[in-house]
Amino acid sequence: MEHHHHHMKWRTWGIGSGLILTSYAIALLFPGRQDLRYLNTSALLGAEVENHLLWQDFEQEGEQVCVQLQQAKEESGKLWRALAQKREVTVVGYGVPLELRGKEVVRMLLVPNDQFCVHIPPPPAHLMISVQVPEGMLTVRDLDGPLQVHGVPECSATNMAFGTARFAMVATALRCLDC
Repeated sequence: MEHHHHHMKWRTWGIGSGLILTSYAIALLFPGRQDLRYLNTSALLGAEVENHLLWQDFEQEGEQVCVQLQQAKEESGKLWRALAQKREVTVVGYGVPLELRGKEVVRMLLVPNDQFCVHIPPPPAHLMISVQVPEGMLTVRDLDGPLQVHGVPECSATNMAFGTARFAMVATALRCLDC
């Protein structure tokens, strides 16, 4: 079987279970680095946070929720409520810089897995949030560990070279959990 390396990384997009195994293997190699889809991220915050959205909420509702809102369908999920009520939420994730001003991060992608920029292809659209970061809130150095991000999520697609983020928010507060 021929391998064309430049196509390889895109081809792995569809191989869900292989990716999950890979991310577990990587998680074992890098203790403390993890896929937050499999965690209750409240544990990382050390306290119950009001309106804390887990990546599980994005997994369960994210594919449908924007269409449901457009069709004015009443749903009861946490993500649907946050979007419908324009409610400020907390999400814990890893930041991937999209736009820098010097060492400051102006725009980033919030994703559940910090390995995505290394070998693992990007998560699906409903597991990516494009975050606008106010000046002075975040530097490149702060991106090593998980971030606690507050803001009002909305259905707003951001297209990038490697995929689309389905959600967007402006960070109103931000805390680096590993700093």
